[in-house]
Amino acid sequence: MEQRYRRMVSPSIGLEVESLATDDVRLLLRVLAMIAFYDPEVDIADDMTRILGDLDRRGATRDEDRMRYIEFLVAARRLEDARRYENDHKTSRRPRIPSLDEQVARAMSARGALVLDADGTSLVPAVVGARDIEVVVVSSPLCSFSRHAMASIEADPGLRDVMSRHGRWLMPVEGNLHIESVRDWNATHPRMPMVYAYKESQWPFIGSWDTPTFYFLRGGRVVATHTGWRSDADIAVLRRHLQTLGALSVE
Repeated sequence: MEQRYRRMVSPSIGLEVESLATDDVRLLLRVLAMIAFYDPEVDIADDMTRILGDLDRRGATRDEDRMRYIEFLVAARRLEDARRYENDHKTSRRPRIPSLDEQVARAMSARGALVLDADGTSLVPAVVGARDIEVVVVSSPLCSFSRHAMASIEADPGLRDVMSRHGRWLMPVEGNLHIESVRDWNATHPRMPMVYAYKESQWPFIGSWDTPTFYFLRGGRVVATHTGWRSDADIAVLRRHLQTLGALSVE
């Protein structure tokens, strides 16, 4: 996507944006926000800044435009830039974006994650080391299926203990950190907290970021996957895969 963007979109922004009607400039901003949504690692910061600057010069910047820019910066994990922009421009965004030591975060080369502190004011970079047996669950506190999966797991003492030892609950990269929802999840499920993926490219074994998707790994290699959570049948699937890993005894 990066190469197509550089070839097809970026050149026209520098040459044509000032000649566009205001509604068209705002539409272009929406297009860039959509590109960033599908691939947060495409480097479009300079182009988005140029478009917002043009809207500012016209006195036409709306709160929704600023929100799109902030969400792009958050998804790109440029949280300090997002915090500065939020400080300089009044927006309706709440709660405040947490702080992040970006120099430490950028040093993570693989399986990088961000851990939300208890009061939701800062994110701590952490490399999630591979284990001999692990279950990485792509999940979200806003996903009802993720919540149902957790409820089913916690209702079963055997599964709860196994997933507490081997499970990693990983939130996809988004422009909204959903601070309150993640805090509530972690307070409610302290043995199975949720962390944020830092960069999706650092998790190459994850082929789908749909929630919930379970990746069952042995020695860092995926041996099975399961997507969704609809009924008690999913409990049976989870048990079977955990038994295959050797994490759960066969009854």
